[in-house]
Amino acid sequence: MARQVLERLVAANLGLSLNVNMTAADVVRDANLLPLYKAAGVD
Repeated sequence: MARQVLERLVAANLGLSLNVNMTAADVVRDANLLPLYKAAGVD
């Protein structure tokens, strides 16, 4: 589900800058999505 949301944000090219709080466990779990987070404007 997160991948779909991130892909839609990237496709919409809204120029957003989003801040999310993640734990180390979240980062490890989503390691393969980190480039997509960045592309979607998530810091």
